[in-house]
Amino acid sequence: MLIHRSALILPLCLFLWSCAQPTKVWVSTPQERILEKPPFSITIRPEMRDSPGLNVFFLSLENRGSEPIAIDWNRSHYRLNGKRAGQFVFAGIDPATVKAATVPPEVIPPGSTLQKIFGPLKTIAFAPLKERKQAADRGLSYGLLPEGENSVLLLLTMGDQRIRGRFTFQIDTQTVE
Repeated sequence: MLIHRSALILPLCLFLWSCAQPTKVWVSTPQERILEKPPFSITIRPEMRDSPGLNVFFLSLENRGSEPIAIDWNRSHYRLNGKRAGQFVFAGIDPATVKAATVPPEVIPPGSTLQKIFGPLKTIAFAPLKERKQAADRGLSYGLLPEGENSVLLLLTMGDQRIRGRFTFQIDTQTVE
């Protein structure tokens, strides 16, 4: 009976010790950015997807105009602390198209809304080819967004007009006890 009680005490102590450890919490300032123009509305915010911290951006682009709007993913880019830090990737993208800068534009027809999750290429881990064949949208794994100034620069085209949107977030971690 004495051995049985001591066998319970050790796991209980380990459990209580693990619960008392400080936890990191990711915080974005601001939580989201919105760009409103007469023909469109764009909302971007950092989010947590299958991660303990902020690791992706959520995009909602509503086309309120009469012309299609296209996102040029090859000319849109990620900035970290004011410096260009690479392209964006998202579910279903072929890594070769990113490397060759031949990602097709994302076209949003008039009266429709695009919602998309994407992340910086520099924080991505691509799954092995055999896994990608089984589940196309599981071909990549998003890493954590680094602390500091994280910016999304989107290049949109509407007819012959080019529109650049910059969405900047300060990402910090706080320790919670």
